[in-house]
Amino acid sequence: MKHFAFPEIGQFRQAIRNVKSFAQKVGVDENGDAIYDSLKPLPKIKYRGTVKLHGANSAICFDLVSKEFSIQSRQRIITIEDDNYGFAKFAQALDLRKLFDMIPPIPVSLTGYKEITGQETDEEKSIIIYGEWCGKGIQSGVAISELDKMFVIFSIMYKGVWLPEEYVKCVKMTENRVFNIHDFPSFEIEIDFQNPELSQNKLGEITLGVENECPVGKALGVIGTGEGVVYSSLDSSYNNPSFWFKVKGQKHSVSNCKTLASVDTEKVNSINELLEKVVTENRMEQGVQILKSKNSLSELTRANTGDLIRWVFDDVVKEESDTISASGLAQKDIGSAISKKVKEWFFSKV
Repeated sequence: MKHFAFPEIGQFRQAIRNVKSFAQKVGVDENGDAIYDSLKPLPKIKYRGTVKLHGANSAICFDLVSKEFSIQSRQRIITIEDDNYGFAKFAQALDLRKLFDMIPPIPVSLTGYKEITGQETDEEKSIIIYGEWCGKGIQSGVAISELDKMFVIFSIMYKGVWLPEEYVKCVKMTENRVFNIHDFPSFEIEIDFQNPELSQNKLGEITLGVENECPVGKALGVIGTGEGVVYSSLDSSYNNPSFWFKVKGQKHSVSNCKTLASVDTEKVNSINELLEKVVTENRMEQGVQILKSKNSLSELTRANTGDLIRWVFDDVVKEESDTISASGLAQKDIGSAISKKVKEWFFSKV
């Protein structure tokens, strides 16, 4: 059987980039390259944050054509003879194939086709249940490493489709230490991707709380450190690992950078409000006309973007200094925001 590695979950900044690309894509050109509309509004998406468990990513897989069953680590198919922290032995002893029968009936609208014909890709003819194999002897430094080994299910791929949480949460064998991440405390947050930085403080607070006291460990009787949080979309249009993200606590971050920088939300709001007042379409159009006249051009191109940004910034500073001051902002606070707004507007015009 084929091995199906669970995809790497990226950082918040990567999810922002992927959501923006998906939401603003309007087609492809004659070369097959994507065409984007930078003025299309970005969505508000609700996310569910579940505790990220520090263990060994593991899975069980069922091939709907061959009826074969396999047990997998993140890197390979495993067996009792070639195991990974004892997960294959655990899965075979309990016959975890029974978990597949717990998945509720899946409507055709979710998978896009009615039955398996044998012509599908490997993913489209398989069911894969993913979880974390964790507990004593697998990892250290977290609360759950003090518990007996357990398999905690967090995702299911069914015929190439990632199932929504209402299907995933039905699959468990609690009496045999096969838990479901949705049975433990979770966190819901709505992220406005027009201003995603406004969510960073809340994400940081949630992460710090989990790092200080792991909700899964506490629910199972152990108080101690948690690793972080994984956020998956509750919007069916964005129910894909490309749009999910993780936030780890400082103790488990592999980067020397802070996991999420704190944000002065009042300042961000003040900048956005100021831009609405002073970086108007009329001002940007005026800049275009002045630059065309100054450079004897019939039209501007993207090569003139920097010139337009500088003109708009200088004009705002010259004409709106009192408005900037009244907003409690300085020139250095608004430069990048003006640059972004002017660039997006100009790119939509040329």
